[in-house]
Amino acid sequence: MKATMFLALLAPVALASVAYAADLKPAQEEAKTKFDVMAKSMTTEINAACGTKFDTIKTDFENYDASHFTRQAPGTVCSELTYDLKEICKSAPYKKALQSKIKTVSCMMKASSGPQLEVTRGGVVLHLNQDQSASGAVGINVIKAALDK
Repeated sequence: MKATMFLALLAPVALASVAYAADLKPAQEEAKTKFDVMAKSMTTEINAACGTKFDTIKTDFENYDASHFTRQAPGTVCSELTYDLKEICKSAPYKKALQSKIKTVSCMMKASSGPQLEVTRGGVVLHLNQDQSASGAVGINVIKAALDK
């Protein structure tokens, strides 16, 4: 009885996931597949450096446009955020703050009219753009400032 009820509750979630993946255009699906491979490695690196337990890097490939990534793949641009987080975690106080305040890491395809890198309530979001970098000292300072609040 419990297994049947569990499956009945899980079925709509599984179907929604299948429908979502089917909604991606072939170029989006291909880019997402490549990104997912890189994201797994990036997540492992962040977790090792920061003592965190991020499952994945969230993204929105339904907004992916190949013309915005002619020189660098989304995973390459997103890896800048990985670097920033690992650098921040070299400092014990910031590592501790990151562990307690940051619960998600996102690299979003949809352009933002606001900052390219932002720390939202419980997450770090990088709006991917191959032409503008928000990493290095700028990215580290943005994240540190948010952790200091």
